[in-house]
Amino acid sequence: MANREQRRAMEKKGQPVSPALGLTATQYKGPVPSPEMMEAFKAVSPDLPDRIMKLAENSDKRRTMEVEIQRMAVKGANLSTILGQVFTFVLALVLFVLTIVLVLNGQMTAAAVSGIPVVAWFIIVTIFRNFGNSEKKK
Repeated sequence: MANREQRRAMEKKGQPVSPALGLTATQYKGPVPSPEMMEAFKAVSPDLPDRIMKLAENSDKRRTMEVEIQRMAVKGANLSTILGQVFTFVLALVLFVLTIVLVLNGQMTAAAVSGIPVVAWFIIVTIFRNFGNSEKKK
């Protein structure tokens, strides 16, 4: 690309001059533009740089809140899982003790009714725990 002086010199000598096209690009990364761009924005509207800064500050606050909400959701899910496991274990333990008491008192039918869910629970937990582990390995 030739600048204007070179172009005029070439035209005076009779040399062909191809049209030149110049393109300048500026790039920035982040929530706040460069100081030069802020000056250009200020020329467009005096309050524009302040509005851009407020927008960047609000964006940062929003991202911080989103991270905090996600952290709380994970914490709640973990607590829910732990409570579910504890309550299930307590229920199985109570049924197991009830079954033993019924067997010792000679009430075999009632012992079978309360004992079958305990045995089924242990079998199901064992199968699904092993099934879940084999799925994770794949």
